[in-house]
Amino acid sequence: MKKTIDGERHVDKPFPVFRSGGGHRLGRFAVAPPHNLNEKHSGEIEVKFAVTSQDYLTITAHAGKTTRFLLFEADPAGEPVETGRLDLDDEQTIHNFRGGRHPLDGVHVLIARSAGQCFVDRMKERGIVTVVAPDLMPREAVAAYLSGHLKPASQADACECHD
Repeated sequence: MKKTIDGERHVDKPFPVFRSGGGHRLGRFAVAPPHNLNEKHSGEIEVKFAVTSQDYLTITAHAGKTTRFLLFEADPAGEPVETGRLDLDDEQTIHNFRGGRHPLDGVHVLIARSAGQCFVDRMKERGIVTVVAPDLMPREAVAAYLSGHLKPASQADACECHD
């Protein structure tokens, strides 16, 4: 069992798919943006990742228009573990979303194949670091970030598309 952000418990597999409009199930990940990384009771830092993935297999480009995300955390050994999947409605894509709480709130790092500067700025406002990983698979990208091989997106990394 895994403890969620709101303290409820759920079984890791099969992976829960959190759908917008899904009521209480979505609430686990719809929290205010973190000011700092969440600390577990043991004092360890729990980093939550969202990886853009329309097919739940590869990293998707155009982060602002993505509706599906793979959710990861690091296990005690520092290895990425998929903890769930997030499926947004079109109006909840960052490109279309305006104001209030968002299902990605509570994530610390968002990894995408490409992201526009507006997307990077919007994520930063929510306390989420954006990372561009053009040539990696989702689990590899999370591992590369954890090992320090992938860095947060800079203006040079952002694409010319909108969000």
